[in-house]
Amino acid sequence: LEPEGKFLKAVLVTDADDETLITADLGDVLLVEPEETPTTGYRWELTEKGDLPLVTSGFTPPADTAPGAGGLRRFSFDADTAAEHRLIFRLQRAWERPDQFIKSFKVIVRVRDN
Repeated sequence: LEPEGKFLKAVLVTDADDETLITADLGDVLLVEPEETPTTGYRWELTEKGDLPLVTSGFTPPADTAPGAGGLRRFSFDADTAAEHRLIFRLQRAWERPDQFIKSFKVIVRVRDN
């Protein structure tokens, strides 16, 4: 899944960036790419996004096509509002209660007006 249109740059965020401040410029695209193995039933869910518009969300399979191999969940956001935005993601199963996630991560995204 590729973001559409023109943008200044892509800012990459992974679950290793948990509890960090990410800086982007107005017009950038924010790509959030946590590792995911959907065959386990656990998928990354966006639970809070501030005012950042979610443009796309999808799964990118690994180059290794072995059964059960993990890949990347990709969320892309347009950094179109100069402000601080909190993003929270949870790794959970769709059929379980929201408080039954096994991992979470959050970042603060500061979008600067160029």
